[in-house]
This record gives sequence, C-alpha cells and structure tokens, in this order.
Amino acid sequence: RRVVRDLARHYGVPLRHADKVAAMAVTLFESLQPLHELPGSAGRYLEAAAYLHDIGHFVSDSRHHKHSYYLVANSDLAGFTARERMLVANLCRYHRKALPSPNHDNFKALTDDDKRMVERLIPALRLADSLDRSREQRVSDVRVRVRRSRVELQLVASEEVDLEQWA
Repeated sequence: RRVVRDLARHYGVPLRHADKVAAMAVTLFESLQPLHELPGSAGRYLEAAAYLHDIGHFVSDSRHHKHSYYLVANSDLAGFTARERMLVANLCRYHRKALPSPNHDNFKALTDDDKRMVERLIPALRLADSLDRSREQRVSDVRVRVRRSRVELQLVASEEVDLEQWA
C-alpha cells in the first residue's frame, strides 16, 4: 500500500480520493467474491489500481486512463512482479471508457487466466471510482447484497449523492 500511495502522490493524485476509491474497491471485492470467484490475492491488484487509476492525469486529462496504463506498466513498483504490475496497469487502463478488446495489444499480452481476472475486477474498480465521483467522499460506506441474479448496493451517506448514483 505504501508503494502505490507513494507513486500516486508522486504523480499528483489527490490521496483522499485514492484512499476512498481503494476502500470502496476492497469492500466491493470482498462482498462480490461469490460472483467473481477470484482468489483473495486479486484484491491486492484491485486496491493498487484504485490508488493508481488517475496517475495519467499527470500527462494529460484527455485519455488519462491510457496514460495511467503506460505509467504503471513502466514504473518500478517494489513488491510487485512484472506480471502483477501488468495486471494493475490493465485495470487502470480499463477503469473508464472502453472495455478490454482482443485487439488491444496490452490485453492480448495477458494470459487467459489474467484476462479473466482483469475482466472480473474492472466492474468493482469502475463502481468504486463512481462512488466518489464528486471527490468529496460523500459516500461513507457501501453495503452489498447479492441475491440470485441481482446485486443491490446500499450507499451510506450523510449528504446528497446524486452525482455518485448517476455515475
């Protein structure tokens, strides 16, 4: 956590937002485990991506998700293997806009198991980021209920969260 927070800070990411997105991502990961069926270790990659998904703003606001991918893929993340760094980089790449495509070179380079992992972690990262869309930490907690073919999110907040709900 220290390594990814330091890298996020280095690239000017607001740490209050990063901390909130990471906390929400971990909650979603744990709550949705019966659906995604990923090992607990995958939560570490999701948390790292939650801290780093916005570092691409350092390069440009336009297409920052692609810049985030590049910066993470080419950064020295102590404690992460090259494979793990690529998993985190791909999560950052797909935290907004397009979903992975077989035509994307960065996605093609992953193993089938890693592709599956990234595809299953992307929704949690996107939701976690959306839960702090205002960047004002309005959502204090999210409670998740999984029922048959339905997932219910209950947001705990002390003020309006219209923007977060819309996102």
